[in-house]
Parts: sequence; C-alpha cells; structure tokens
Amino acid sequence: MSNSTAEARVLLWNDPVARMLIELLAESDAVRSKATDAASAMSGLLRGDASVSLLPSDLVLSNPSLLDVLPAVAVSSIRNPFSTLSVPRLGERRSVDVWVPPEMELHGLVAEIVLKEQYGCVLRRVDGSGPTASPGTMVTHADAGETAGLELDLGLEWYELVNYPMVWALFVTRKGEATPGLIRNVRDSVLQAEAGRRDWVAKCRLKGSEQSFYGESVRYRLDDVAFASLTELSEYLYYYGRTPEIPQPVPITYEDSEED
Repeated sequence: MSNSTAEARVLLWNDPVARMLIELLAESDAVRSKATDAASAMSGLLRGDASVSLLPSDLVLSNPSLLDVLPAVAVSSIRNPFSTLSVPRLGERRSVDVWVPPEMELHGLVAEIVLKEQYGCVLRRVDGSGPTASPGTMVTHADAGETAGLELDLGLEWYELVNYPMVWALFVTRKGEATPGLIRNVRDSVLQAEAGRRDWVAKCRLKGSEQSFYGESVRYRLDDVAFASLTELSEYLYYYGRTPEIPQPVPITYEDSEED
C-alpha cells in the first residue's frame, strides 16, 4: 500500500448520532465531507464518488465482500436519545405493530432484537407514515384508545442485552482500497473532532439528554469493546434473517507499520 497522505473524500450517514461528527469534520482540512442518507453514502462509495463512507453497522456487516472497515474509529454509545421506540405497556402482548422510517433501518433492527430477546415480543413492521413523532423515534400503531406507556432507549436496551455499547456506524472503504495515508487522515480527523466536543456542545447550547449524549456518551473508538458488540450484532443479523450466514469477524484494514 502507498504511504502517501491523501485527502479523504468522505460521505457521512446523516443520522443524529453522527451530528456532532458531521459538523466538526466539515471544519477539517484533511477531509472533504458531505452528509447524506445511508443508501447514498453506500452507492456513492461504490461508484467512486468518495474514498470513505460512514455507514450504519448493519449495512457494513452485511457486505463484507465489498467493504473494508477502517481501524481505530467508529461511532458507538450506550444511551442514545435519537434511537427510541415508543410502545404501549407490553403486559401480555406478544407482538406490536411498528412503523420504522426508512432512515432508521438499523434502529428498527435493534428494536426488533431487543423486543424479542428482552420482552418476548415480536415487532411487526407496518407501512405508512405512522403517528406523529419526534425525529429519531419509532412509534407503534396502538389500538384504539390506547396510549404509549414506554419509551425505550434502544442503545440502553442493547447494552442491557449484550453488555456492550451499540456500534451505530463504521468508517469503510471499497474492498482493498484503504491506504496508510487515508487511514491516518480519517483516524486523526475523527480524533481531532472528538477533542473539540466540549466547545461544540457549548457553542450549540445543548441541554438535557442531547448535552449528555454529545458531551459524554457518544464514543468514536473502534476498540475491543466496540468489536465485541459488533460480534454480537453479526450473530443477530443471521438469527434475524438479515444475512444467509453469520458474518465473519469485521474485516479490519490495519495500517502496515513498516510503511510508517
């Protein structure tokens, strides 16, 4: 692999979990970034419109033959105020009908898993726009006269299920196209952005759960804890019918130390 330092052209999944990163990377001199939806970030990467994309973790794990995962950096958290499911009191319920917005596919998968594994309840997806909800919230189609009784933080529910933070997104390249310079640019730019989180939170005047999330909860490291969470997600992708077999361990592309 070449050791040259190359500017990274980055497409970023425009999910609220990545908002701070999106805005801080826009100020970086080492990358040219653009926020877009997950499908466009994936297709743009494969077309060559970008050298790197930040994609939902389930999309990455489902396409190991197309993508290489960059080391060191990812987006994860235990709590996530932007990934919630409003449901009625479950009681003896064995299923709930849920509208999952297209941009929340990963969140819908997590909801499906935790409802089944934690509550013994099947999530049944329904069409339509669903009841009015705040961004980042999936809602059930409740029975007549029934009101929502629970709002589940899906990040916290995932943590209680597997004992690891949920990895929401990963930085990837097309298969075989990561270089040491590209890896360093993305890694260093993300870590620099992380260092500026307190100033960003203060500038945005965030309060409550948003202040706590962006100021403290969201993690930008692809470490052993994140990797363990991805291993759990790989198994659930298979058991919940998203992949024909359990995806192999995440194909991390490591920088060749001899070329540093």
